[in-house]
Order: sequence, then C-alpha cells, then structure tokens
Amino acid sequence: MNALLLLTCLLGTEPDTLRRLALERALDAFGAAFLRADENALDTLLADDYVHTNGGTGGVLDKARWLEYIRTRRAELANGRLRVDRYQSTEVTIRWHGDAAVVSSQVESEGSRHGQPFATRLQVTQVWVRSGGQWRRAAFHDSPFPGP
Repeated sequence: MNALLLLTCLLGTEPDTLRRLALERALDAFGAAFLRADENALDTLLADDYVHTNGGTGGVLDKARWLEYIRTRRAELANGRLRVDRYQSTEVTIRWHGDAAVVSSQVESEGSRHGQPFATRLQVTQVWVRSGGQWRRAAFHDSPFPGP
C-alpha cells in the first residue's frame, strides 16, 4: 500500500517537475550559447519559424537573420570590439500552456562595445515550445526599462 501511495505521488508531480527542469536546462543552455555567440548551439535551440522582435528598434528578425546577427556578434567577441562582463536573468516566471511556455524575465547586461561601456536592463518575453521532446525558443520580445 505504501509503495502504491508513493508511486501515485511521484506520478502526479514528476512530469511537471521534469518539464520545468528540461525547460530550465534549455534556458540555461541558450543563455550560455548566446554569451559565446555559438551559432550551432543556438540553431538547435530555435524553432524553424522563430521570430525575434527588438523593442528598442522595432526590428523583427526571422531565424536566419537572427543567426546572422549571432555570427557578427561572435566576430565582435573574437576581435575584442564586444566584451560582456555580466549577463544575468532575474525575476523569471514561467506560464505553462500544454507543450508551450511563456517565459518572462528581466535581463541585465554590462560590458563594452567599440571601447564604450554599456549597461542594459530589459524586460523580456519568450515563447518556448516542446517538440520531439526538445524545448525550442519560438519567439522573443524585449523592451528596455526607461531611465538609467
């Protein structure tokens, strides 16, 4: 009887726990790959119909154009034109919708570009979808916080 109760408890919570852990691993992998500008890793973590909206410029990029940006970013990192000293996500919330999740967070980064220091603080919304057992980012939108 105790084994049956334990099994019932595990079966009732384990799928949600595993789903959350899998998405958190994907989020961490994405952040690390973005910092390295690892185009191959990012390509596998993006949905084929990915859409990236930049709230600061209003620009909208598809997957191919965003990966072009990543190649440029990798070159800037390699030649020292871009240095990222800090990149951190906080205030992360996840809202589940079946095999999709809406992830909201704040992202702060600091570093320098072309020798000029920068510090950014963004509110970010991401849509992640699970397909074939893998989480992929399907959409992204950021908005800068006003002021310093």
